[in-house]
Amino acid sequence: MLLVVKFFITILLLSFSTSAISKDIYVLLLQEKTSSICKVEMLDGVQGVYQLGLDGQEIPVRSSSFSGNCMESGIWISLGQEMIKSAKASRVIFMLVGAERTAIDDWLEGGRAREKLQLALVKANEKKINFDYVFWQGGLIDHSFSEQNYQMKVQKVLKLVKLNARAGKFIISGSVNCSGKINKNHTGYRWDPLLKRFSGPIISELGSQSYTDQCEFNELGNRKMTQLWLRAINEAEIGDRKYQKESLLFYFKT
Repeated sequence: MLLVVKFFITILLLSFSTSAISKDIYVLLLQEKTSSICKVEMLDGVQGVYQLGLDGQEIPVRSSSFSGNCMESGIWISLGQEMIKSAKASRVIFMLVGAERTAIDDWLEGGRAREKLQLALVKANEKKINFDYVFWQGGLIDHSFSEQNYQMKVQKVLKLVKLNARAGKFIISGSVNCSGKINKNHTGYRWDPLLKRFSGPIISELGSQSYTDQCEFNELGNRKMTQLWLRAINEAEIGDRKYQKESLLFYFKT
């Protein structure tokens, strides 16, 4: 009898994890370093991708006001489109938080980006929004830095979100040093599936042809980042289901 109960609970958990793929997906997008090249191309025929402003309004990507928020030359528009095409969502709504020329310290107490993040979290709670994902998008940094200290600072930002928002999975793409050549041996930062924190795109995989001398993603880099983010989402979903399954089997193990 116990084996039957275990079997049905496992099936129920797995089916719940893979169900409801056609729905609205809300993403809190924390962009550590927004581009100084604020270029967003308005694409005809884009449907289902929206931005949630700090005023709580959902703005379609075709709206002229959308271009004023530096969506990194369409990385996120393209990612939203790909998520819809792959039946992950019927609509994708990004809430973008970032400020031009910021760094990780600007996200800590007293920083410019920190203030915007707190405003975003207040508005999201007022609107009773449940974020399916929280994306942390690092960038190309034109100076050396301690990766250990950087990761600790990112953890502080994510903790603020965790304590003040309804958030599902965190997918984190950390910054890399772009002064000179990017270290291709950099394998990314380690995060904890137990806390629903998963690795995002490893920027060092892009190659020098994907960014400019000013440490900005170029058009090729933007296209590659879109695909890397889509892969990271898929891997996070697989990793989360695997962790849930293993946890359930351990719990019922006799």
